[in-house]
Formats: sequence, structure tokens, C-alpha cells
Amino acid sequence: MSQLQGPYLDEQVFLLLSQNFSLCKKIVDRELRTTGVTLAEYSLLRILQNTPSITASSARKRLFTSAPSIAQLVKSIERKDLIQRGSDRRDVRRQPMTLTKKGEALVTDARRIIQRSLRRLTIPEKLLQALQSNLFSLFSSLSSL
Repeated sequence: MSQLQGPYLDEQVFLLLSQNFSLCKKIVDRELRTTGVTLAEYSLLRILQNTPSITASSARKRLFTSAPSIAQLVKSIERKDLIQRGSDRRDVRRQPMTLTKKGEALVTDARRIIQRSLRRLTIPEKLLQALQSNLFSLFSSLSSL
């Protein structure tokens, strides 16, 4: 593939990002199939792992999703006994979520499966580091919109 050039460089970059996201999502979806969770569910579980007692509203903002979508995700992983919801004495509407032992185990297994799959891609470490840095910069620019 040739380098991007011309007056439509920004559009070409966004199309490439979209194509790469689709391919990565396909890889991860295939790998996660064995765990019984979707990529969206796994993403929420990772947020809960990194931020115990987060509310659905706060998780929704981190996932850039809608209120109905997060409600559906929470119900789905709750039915699978991967999370539990608590209560807040000061605000009965607020229900902090935490991973169950089963949820912790699933996240650990899923993360190992995904990492093993990504290592098979043999992307050079130097490229990954540069990509990470550039994507963080791009994310910062886009999140101000």
C-alpha cells in the first residue's frame, strides 16, 4: 500500500483507521467467542476491573455509548453473573458495579486469549509504540469535539 498523499489525507487516514478497527474487531470477536462475551461486554468488564464501583452512567461515558446501550450491556453481564450491583446510601438511583469472582476470572482468561492472538500478528514493538503515541494524540484532538 502506498503512502497517503494529497488534499484528502485526513479522509484517507480516517478510512484506514475504520478499516483497521474493523479488522481488529473481527479478530477480537473471534477470540472472545470462546469466553461467551462480546467485545462490548468485555470492554465494560475491563472498565469495571480498572475502576471498581463505577456506575453505569460513568462507564457509559468511557465507552462513548448511549444510556439504552449501557443498560443492555449491564443487564447482559449481570445475567451471566459477571458483575454485581451495589447501592449507595446517599443516592438510591446510584448502583456501583463490581466484578464477581466469575467476572474476574473471565476477564483474566479473555485478556490472555486476546494477547496471545495479537502476538501472532507479529507487529514490531517499535511500530506499536509509535502507533500508541499517535493514537493518543489523535484521541485527544477528537475528544475535544
